[in-house]
Amino acid sequence: MTNRILINNLFYIGIIILMPICVRAQSSERIQIERTDSLHSLLIEGQRVNKLIGNVRLRDRNRVFESDSAYHFVDRERIEAWGNIQIEGVKEIIWSDVMVYTAADDVGRLSGNVVLLQDSLTLFSTTVSYNFTDETATFPSKLQLIDSKSILLADSGIFFNVADSAVFRGNVQLADSTSYLEGDSLFYKRDSGTFYMRGSIYGENRSDSIRFRGLTIYGDSTGYKRVENGSLIEKIGKNGADTTYVEANKLEYFRLVESYLVDAYGDATVWNPEYAARADTIVYADSLSMVQLNGASRIWQNNLQLSSDRQFIYLNDSEVDSLVATKSPFAVLQDSITSRFQQLSGSSLTVVFDSSKVDRIIVPSGTELLYFPVNEADEPDGAILVRMQYLLLSFFDGEIDNLSGHETIDGSVYEEADDVGSMRIDGFQWEPELRPMRPLQRPEPRLIQPIRGTYPIELPHRYLRYLNQTKQQTPLPYSP
Repeated sequence: MTNRILINNLFYIGIIILMPICVRAQSSERIQIERTDSLHSLLIEGQRVNKLIGNVRLRDRNRVFESDSAYHFVDRERIEAWGNIQIEGVKEIIWSDVMVYTAADDVGRLSGNVVLLQDSLTLFSTTVSYNFTDETATFPSKLQLIDSKSILLADSGIFFNVADSAVFRGNVQLADSTSYLEGDSLFYKRDSGTFYMRGSIYGENRSDSIRFRGLTIYGDSTGYKRVENGSLIEKIGKNGADTTYVEANKLEYFRLVESYLVDAYGDATVWNPEYAARADTIVYADSLSMVQLNGASRIWQNNLQLSSDRQFIYLNDSEVDSLVATKSPFAVLQDSITSRFQQLSGSSLTVVFDSSKVDRIIVPSGTELLYFPVNEADEPDGAILVRMQYLLLSFFDGEIDNLSGHETIDGSVYEEADDVGSMRIDGFQWEPELRPMRPLQRPEPRLIQPIRGTYPIELPHRYLRYLNQTKQQTPLPYSP
């Protein structure tokens, strides 16, 4: 009996001594079991399977897998793991609740609360498929990406780390401390800072107090943005009041040192409570408080229409300070009493305003003026047609008060008659039907903007422990 007990004890001691060797023998060539509290080897449908429970650590090439428990399918070189998973590779660390990894394609499929840390990026989602060979992460469900400057949210996406680029789809939001963008899809080249977004675009630049909308937008790291198809940009007024809207087929936004520039192309219009304008192209220069109109341009200000191939609007805050037309301008001022059209043309023309009303008009040369006076009873009193070089028209309360001119003055006086009110000089243009109206809908976001410190998942325990051990903080780069 004593000998039998001794033999049995020696047998169990031998098993304990040989245990690490047995574990290694049961591992495949690719996947090695480095540590576990409990190991059970069994056959499932003819396949060798290691059942690992507690404190599991496995390795495949340069990657280490840790979890609470796992199944190691030896012949298939496959790992199925559960609970507190951490995968540490050469360029990435991943945390999740569930993982399926196959060594043959070097792909890990992770679910639950998933965090991917790669270079300066942190990605959060509930489902991720990660290819360790080409460093590609596929997110079929909602995701959040954070780097040192910005935050991105989307319904799904693919991130290519080697190319440093990504494609995102569905309710895409991109934000940093000064700007916000949302749309339906986004291609993002992170190293160059370029992006292309499509869908129902909404954006805002808080530093410039502007917001915009369109169907497509392209941008880069300089702050340049190009918005196309139904493009509208709004200069946000104080306390949300209306200020300036620029609308066109295409808008280009250029970020300058301390200001910005907007170029509008294709049926471009400007609307402001003080004025409205239309042209082939429009340039809004914030630093100069100036709007430039090129090609078949028209400006409306109260009852004045000014037409020319090139015009400039100079602003004092949001109010019009002056208008300058430099190419064959034609001005029409509808009389508030008689509704007749005072008409003026010349080589160039400057209109100066005082408290949003016309104060004076200056024409330096080539002047032709058709003026309809009124008598003391404020009734129509014929017409005066004058041609001269220099003209200065002074106004009182928005109506012509005084006329002065010099050099080769020539003119005619017409008595009041039925046809006098319909007189026109060459170049007459009066097109109130083309006057832009205030946009029916201002640019507005359709999504709730990202909130600082919120995540789409519950942060994994191992991830929080990693942050504590490395003296890092959960990334919070965005502050609205």
